[in-house]
Amino acid sequence: MADTVFIYALKCPMTMHVRYVGKTKNLKKRLYSHIYEAKKGKQTHRHHWLSALAVIGQEPIMEVLEEAPLDQWQERERHYIRLYRSTGWLVNGTEGGDGLTPEKAREFWQNPEYRRKQVEAATGERNGFYGKTHSAETRKVLAEKCRHEVPWNKGKSGIYSKELILNNRLQKHRKPIARYKEGQFVDSWESARALCRELGWDRRHVQRVLQGTKHFNTIKGYTLAYTQSPAT
Repeated sequence: MADTVFIYALKCPMTMHVRYVGKTKNLKKRLYSHIYEAKKGKQTHRHHWLSALAVIGQEPIMEVLEEAPLDQWQERERHYIRLYRSTGWLVNGTEGGDGLTPEKAREFWQNPEYRRKQVEAATGERNGFYGKTHSAETRKVLAEKCRHEVPWNKGKSGIYSKELILNNRLQKHRKPIARYKEGQFVDSWESARALCRELGWDRRHVQRVLQGTKHFNTIKGYTLAYTQSPAT
């Protein structure tokens, strides 16, 4: 058929759910571009999903839904997006016939109703991974990837505003810690992190004592408790 485009679907290779509907003239190139863009770290639902597949060595399955005339593809794409949107699995950011730009993505996510629907569509039994667990082999692959992944901000400077840095230094979320020996106050610290850094204590042990975890009443003979403010 002359002057046509393919309306296609990307399916999850594990559940066979249709996750994305799009259009293209060249199926092979479009599939490659999807995978390549996901590796570049683009921030859309589609790219996050494709990246998650890549981590476990999987790729989406591309299936042709229809070969549509050039002057009708927008409506046909919208038709299939409406059809598969009802399943709750679709990651398309628009209703079709246009394409999603970063500006449009931000506009969508500023809408509380849109965010609510997206969350509901991936919650509980609607989530393709609901009730499942990763195999030992998959967990090993994920751990290995994280171990060798270079943080995106490593070696970069000037990427955070002065306001953000100042706000983080205020440590509003941190709670001062008081240390006691046989019921008598010894000293206090601005946070559990500061205490552990200064004394070389294990943070997990400290947190368990603070939370009152069974069998973790003391640490090195001391009891700990949150306090209103550190001693000066």
